[in-house]
Amino acid sequence: MLGRAPRARPELIINGDFASAVGWTAGGGWSIGSGVATAVSSGSLTRSISVTPGKAYEVLYNITAWSAGLVTPNLSGGTTASGSAASGVGAKRTIIVANSGNVTFGYTASGSPNLSIDDVSVREL
Repeated sequence: MLGRAPRARPELIINGDFASAVGWTAGGGWSIGSGVATAVSSGSLTRSISVTPGKAYEVLYNITAWSAGLVTPNLSGGTTASGSAASGVGAKRTIIVANSGNVTFGYTASGSPNLSIDDVSVREL
């Protein structure tokens, strides 16, 4: 008996490698360049996303440079749903359950940040 191949989960983030700033809104403290998004003061980095309320989403990304602060992935619009705050260089993974009205995905930098992120991926579980 042949098993079914797992169904591929579509990637919800376009330009998660920050090859350009297209699709992203870099708020105060954030900038995009040289293939990374960098936060040097508290603020938000956002982009539009289409998610389903009540569904869980896996968020993967890399912190490629870090000397201070935290970065927290979130879904906003409606009631904000946040993943786990992270610090330190390395691959990060968190799960976020979408709320009604969530139409924006992004990161909030806090705690006097000085960090860069890259390779952002969001997929429904």
